Amino acid sequence: MDTVLFPRVQRLAREFLRTQLAARGKDQPVSTKNPSKLPSQWIRLESEGGPRSLWEWQVMLNVYVYSTDEVIAEENSNLIHALMLDAPGVAIAIPEWPEPLSWIRQARHISGPRSLDPDVDLPNLEVYRIVTTWHVLPIPKG
Repeated sequence: MDTVLFPRVQRLAREFLRTQLAARGKDQPVSTKNPSKLPSQWIRLESEGGPRSLWEWQVMLNVYVYSTDEVIAEENSNLIHALMLDAPGVAIAIPEWPEPLSWIRQARHISGPRSLDPDVDLPNLEVYRIVTTWHVLPIPKG
């Protein structure tokens, strides 16, 4: 039986967004947890695994865009939404493989950007949520 391994999706999304945002002059943290010292804006990722096959893994990604300013939060969420859908074909570097590859075969819009009610723990921040699915290719055997 062949074991099929896939890239760690949150790491893949984090590296993709960091690179794409930096290329556009944006320098905001992208992580899977809220920072202990809160910056004026950041992005938090969550993933939910979906069906896998030998050829791909369909993963749902929830992206939360935070800012102290409503206009900036909305602008950032629109950019993040577009970037998440533009991921197919973009080579992304990850530690599990020696060179950047186009890991995302397909991206699909699920919902958002949607403004959420303020978080109880973070009441002075604007939060937007974007949900997409990525069809992720396996790590090549080699």
